[in-house]
Amino acid sequence: MDSSQSQLIYGNAPSVSWFETLPITPWRLFIAVFILCEMSFLVSTGSIIKGTGHLWVVAVTSPPSVVLMLLNSAKRVHAELVSFDGGVRPFEEMKLNRTGVALETLGASIYSLMFVLFLVPLLFPAKLFPDAALSNFWFFFQSFFGFFVLSLAVRLGWFQRKVATGIRLSLIESRTYTSFSEMFVKLITFFLMMTSIIVLAVAMAEVNILLLPLNVLIFSPLIVATLLPVFKIADRVRAAKDHELIEIARLLSEEVRRTVSEEISVNPRLLELHNYQELVLGIWEWPFSAHVKQLILFGLMPPLFWVIGAIAEIVLERTI
Repeated sequence: MDSSQSQLIYGNAPSVSWFETLPITPWRLFIAVFILCEMSFLVSTGSIIKGTGHLWVVAVTSPPSVVLMLLNSAKRVHAELVSFDGGVRPFEEMKLNRTGVALETLGASIYSLMFVLFLVPLLFPAKLFPDAALSNFWFFFQSFFGFFVLSLAVRLGWFQRKVATGIRLSLIESRTYTSFSEMFVKLITFFLMMTSIIVLAVAMAEVNILLLPLNVLIFSPLIVATLLPVFKIADRVRAAKDHELIEIARLLSEEVRRTVSEEISVNPRLLELHNYQELVLGIWEWPFSAHVKQLILFGLMPPLFWVIGAIAEIVLERTI
């Protein structure tokens, strides 16, 4: 990447990336604190829920995994889009000033407090820890971190939506726009893997089935946020496609009027326009063409894990 492209991504300091100056250092610290706190909870209390220790390993590692997955995906996608269109918005627009950070922290605190006061008693009537204060603090910490994960997803999704609004549009190079769906695809595959693990635990009667809708509730806003650029680029491609088809129809009509009936079938211009029309009609507006197989494969995981869990439970019951 040349220096001019680097300037477009990182602003006035091409030698220091946005990921080095803003999110990585704070997020590395936050992730480290999150994991240390979670592990200290586990060590101090033994197993939080008897028989489901493997699920809590997933609970500890999944939020940091989502953060790093979103950041790395956004970095790679933005580099690809800059190589396609040098006028893409600079990535430094993602940077929060001190006021933004303060407001985000205040929002996370209020959200976490409301979660502990109102939602926890409904969702988790039985305390996870012997000490009520420790249990409430754990839920507060979980929701506090979760708020920042959601905020990051929303800011990344909104930024990529603005990129999708202004990027150069080319129907012939429409596969380039599959980059806008990468964050969504990665998040949905992660969600399906998490759902598969929960389904397996439910099928083996290790956890309550209410954990499934809770998992959907947690991931839904993240998934919606990553869909923001997908909807925008799909609208633009659809509009460009409709405009191009109208223009092709007009040219075809003019060419037919100029051509005698005996020569229509051998008119090279008509054949060329017809082939181009078929090409445009075959362009898929949604930028998922490179990820269809991956989505189908991961979509089959939850029902497959349910069957595996049910079979495993039947086998265990017969052997006991």
